[in-house]
Amino acid sequence: RDTSKLSIHRGFYALVCDARGTVIDDGTLFRLEDTAFRWCCGSDNSALHLREQAEALKLNARVLSLGDRMVNLALQGPKSRDILRHVVFTQPSRPSLDNLKWFGFTIARLHDRDGPMFMLCRSGFTGELGYELFCDRADAVEIWDALMAAGADHGLVPMGGHALDMLRIEAGLMIAGAEFGPDVDAMESGLGFAVDFKKSEFIGRAALERNAASVRRKLVGLHFPDDETVAHGEAVFVGREQVGVVTSACTSPHFGHTIAMARVAIENAELGNT
Repeated sequence: RDTSKLSIHRGFYALVCDARGTVIDDGTLFRLEDTAFRWCCGSDNSALHLREQAEALKLNARVLSLGDRMVNLALQGPKSRDILRHVVFTQPSRPSLDNLKWFGFTIARLHDRDGPMFMLCRSGFTGELGYELFCDRADAVEIWDALMAAGADHGLVPMGGHALDMLRIEAGLMIAGAEFGPDVDAMESGLGFAVDFKKSEFIGRAALERNAASVRRKLVGLHFPDDETVAHGEAVFVGREQVGVVTSACTSPHFGHTIAMARVAIENAELGNT
């Protein structure tokens, strides 16, 4: 994607690809200042890749891995903004909580101008209204406790990985090791929306352009008539012929039955197919 279009206090979903168009990593890129960005990603390989590219291209760039020194707390759900109103303080020079649009962020403090600082982003991995808070490891427990206290009257509870996985599957959000990985490119992973072919040059462009012109497989959603257990990697058949593979599945509380994402042959990817 074209990062020159990204304004300060804004972010967007982006991909890091190799020359084959395979997604090395995905994440959210935020512009902190004119020449300072924060890449919130899923793999340490991102930093290694960026450093290698900066060195190969002889760029005046520094890549700093914050690792577990920076903690990410996610507050997700329809009441998340109401809960944050109890604890978020922002300076007049920064965007306010109520003015944050999707993928916008601000620098905030807990309760008042003397509280612990954190980066507050309107983003998440649930498909719901939600926010992510990035803070120093030393401040994480204090911020967590403040959020739990503020959310007590709103029914706030900690969310485990299984619940998060159900929400992201219901929302059709892709994840590494399931929808994308070494054997598929960005287009086949359902991530073509994050590939900007108007950008003149990027790693993997030639492969992605070629594959986009002749699509072989497509990521689709599946509905099942009951709560049949379906697992990642199971085959999808039409009659006796295998036409695809399940990438993610869950029993959906929202739909009331099992749903899945699957990568299937383009000939079988039409909406309504059985």
